Amino acid sequence: MPVMTADDPTQTVRYAGLARRPGAIVLDTIIIILFYVTLGLIVRFLLATGLVDVQTIFGATPTDGNVSLGEMWTQMSVLRKLGVLAFAIAPSALYNAGFHASKWQATVGKRLLGIKVVDDHGARISLKRALGRYSAQYFLGNMSFGILSLISVGTIVASQKAKAVHDMIAGTEVIRRTA
Repeated sequence: MPVMTADDPTQTVRYAGLARRPGAIVLDTIIIILFYVTLGLIVRFLLATGLVDVQTIFGATPTDGNVSLGEMWTQMSVLRKLGVLAFAIAPSALYNAGFHASKWQATVGKRLLGIKVVDDHGARISLKRALGRYSAQYFLGNMSFGILSLISVGTIVASQKAKAVHDMIAGTEVIRRTA
C-alpha cells in the first residue's frame, strides 16, 4: 500500500509486503547454498589430495585413519570451535549486510524482485546497521526455533510499513524499488 513519506510529502513509498519477500529469501538462500557447496568441494579436494590434512584444519587427530564429525568436534579447542561457528555464519552475514549497505541496497534476490532495504527515513543503511539487522534476523529466527519468524509474518501484514521484527529492531524498512 502506498504511503506518504514524512520527509517528503510529495513522494509515496510502496512497502514490500509478503508478495516479494519470500521469493527474495529463496533466491538468496540458493546463492548462499551454492557458495557453501563450492567451499565444501574445495575443502574436500584439498583433503583428498593431501594438500591439507584434518589436523591442520580442525585440530583433530585420526585414531584409525578416519575421523568422524563427532570425534573432530570433541577434540577441537573452544577457540577452534568458535572459529568454525564464525566461519559458518560469516559468509551469509557478509552477503546480506554487504549487499544491503551497498549502492543496490538489496541482496541479489531482493534486487531481482524489485525491493530494497532503507532506513526509517528512506536512506541507504550503513554496514553497521545492516550487520545489526542481519544479526537480529538470524538470532531471533534461529534462537526462537522460527517462532519469531512467524510473528514477523504477522507484523509485516499488520503494520502500516510492513515491518518484520528485525526491521523494527534495526530501524529499517523494505520498500519497492522505483526505477
